[in-house]
Amino acid sequence: MLRKFFLITCIFLLYNISFSENKLNFIFNVSRGYMEYTNLDTQVKYGLNYSGGRASLDLEEGRYKFQFFSPDYHTKEMLITSDGSYRSYSVELERRESSFFISIIESRKQEVYLSHRPVNRGRTLEGAKVIFYQNNEPVKSLEVHSLLEPLNIEHGYYDISLVMGGKTIFRIQRFPINDKGGKFINFFASPPQVNVKGILKVGDMSLGGAKVTFTDVDNNSYSMKSDFSGEFSGYLPAKKYQIKVERFGYKLKKEVNLLYEFTSQVSSYNLRLELEEVPSIIGGRVFDDLGVPIEEARVTMKTEDQVFETFTDSYGRFRGETPAGIVFIKVEKGGYFHHGIVQKIEKSSTISNLEIRVARQVFSLRGIVSDGVSPIKRRRLDLIDEEGRRFDSTLSGDNGYFEFLDIPATREFYIYTSVEGYRSYSSEPFALDKNEENFNIILDPMGSKVILQIMKEPNLPLEETTVLINGKEKTTDANGMIYTEPSTVPLTVSVKGVTKTLEVTDKQEIYELKF
Repeated sequence: MLRKFFLITCIFLLYNISFSENKLNFIFNVSRGYMEYTNLDTQVKYGLNYSGGRASLDLEEGRYKFQFFSPDYHTKEMLITSDGSYRSYSVELERRESSFFISIIESRKQEVYLSHRPVNRGRTLEGAKVIFYQNNEPVKSLEVHSLLEPLNIEHGYYDISLVMGGKTIFRIQRFPINDKGGKFINFFASPPQVNVKGILKVGDMSLGGAKVTFTDVDNNSYSMKSDFSGEFSGYLPAKKYQIKVERFGYKLKKEVNLLYEFTSQVSSYNLRLELEEVPSIIGGRVFDDLGVPIEEARVTMKTEDQVFETFTDSYGRFRGETPAGIVFIKVEKGGYFHHGIVQKIEKSSTISNLEIRVARQVFSLRGIVSDGVSPIKRRRLDLIDEEGRRFDSTLSGDNGYFEFLDIPATREFYIYTSVEGYRSYSSEPFALDKNEENFNIILDPMGSKVILQIMKEPNLPLEETTVLINGKEKTTDANGMIYTEPSTVPLTVSVKGVTKTLEVTDKQEIYELKF
C-alpha cells in the first residue's frame, strides 16, 4: 500500500514540474551560485542556491526582480514578468577582477608564491616587468617600482615571465591566482649580472688592498677588494652605480668620481680608476696679544712645492688643506706684526687646534695745544675711536704739551677737547702707521666765531645732526650747537633737505634756527 502511495506522489510531482504553465528555467555560465528574487507587487523576497549551471522556478504571475550571485563574479540583476507561460533565460555573469599586490625581491633562489601578508625583507628589484600569459597571449603586464605594486587581475591560471634589462630572469607556467592563497604575489629572482673588472692607479703606482664599493641608485651596496697589483673583479646586477674606494690616505680623483651605468647588453666592463693622496687638514685661530680674535687675517700655508692661502673669519678661525710634511704658516694683517710658525703634519691627518698670536702695532702721538700764541695748560684732551668711545685721555702740561701712548694701528681715532673761552675742537679722523711727534692743536677764542643753535619742535636741540652751511658739512653737538666763521653775506643753512637763509650781524654771536 505504501509503495503504491509513493508512486502516485512521484507521478503527481513529475506532472507539475514538467507541465506547469508558470515554470521559469535559468541557464548560467557558472556552475554554482545563489539567486535572490523579489515579488515587486507584494515585496516578498525568496532565495535559492543553484548548482550544475541550471535552476528552475514555479512562480505566480507578477513582476519579479532577480539578483544572481557567484564567487569571483559581478552581481547581475534582471526584471522578469511571469505571465503563466514557460520561459527560459540565459544568465551570463561577468568575472570580477581581484586586487593583488606584487613584490619582487632580489634573491639567489627563483620562486613565486601567494601569501596573506607582505614579505618585509630583502631588496626590491625595481624596474622589473611582470608579464601574465593565457593561451600563449599576454593578458596583463606591470612594471614594479616599489616594494608593493598594486595589480588588478582575474582569478585563473597564468604563465608568468619576469623581465629585467631586456632579459627574462624568471618564468613559471600555470600559476594559480585566487583569493584563497592570499592577496600578495611574491617573486624571488636574481637580476641580470654583468662582470666588472678594474685596476686602481695612483700615478704610475698600482694600489692594492683597497675596498671598492659599488652603491646603486636604491642604496644597495656591493664590495670588492683590489689585489697586490691593484686589480679587482666581480659580478654586479645591471644598474647605475656610484663607486667609492676606501684605502687610508687616498681618494678617487674628481674626473673619475662619476655615476657608472652597467647594462645587461654588455657582458663585461673594464675600469681604470685614478686616485690621489688625501690632503692633510690644518686649522686653528689667530689672536692678538690681548687675546682678541683677528678677523680677515691672511693665512698662508707653504710646503716644498705648494702654497695655499685663506683668511680668518669673524672668530679668527682658519682651515686649509696641505700635503703631508713640513708646513710653514704665516699670518699677515695690516696693523699687526707679521708672524710665522713651522708645523709638521702627518699623512691624511688633521690639526685643528692651532693658536697663533700676533702682536699689535702701536704708536704714540705727541703735540702742543695753544691758542696760537700761548700754551693752554692743564686741560683735558680725549682720544675717541671710530665708534665714538673714549679710548684714552690726557692733560696738557704747563707748556701745552700732551701725548697719547699705545695707539693701535688697526683703528681710526680723533682728538677732542673743550676749553672754556674757546670753541670745542675735534680733529679729523686719523690712523697711525708711525709715531707722530708734531700733532699741534690751535684753539679759537669764542669771540671770533658765530654760534648757530639748530632747534626742532618743540624747542628741542637737534643734536649730532649733519648740517650744510654754505655747502660745507658740519655736525651739531649735544646741544644742537655749531660754530662757524662770521660772514658778510647771508648764510644758507640746510638740514635734511630744508634750507633757510640767515643774516649775520656783528651785534649778535648766537643765532637760533628752528627746523
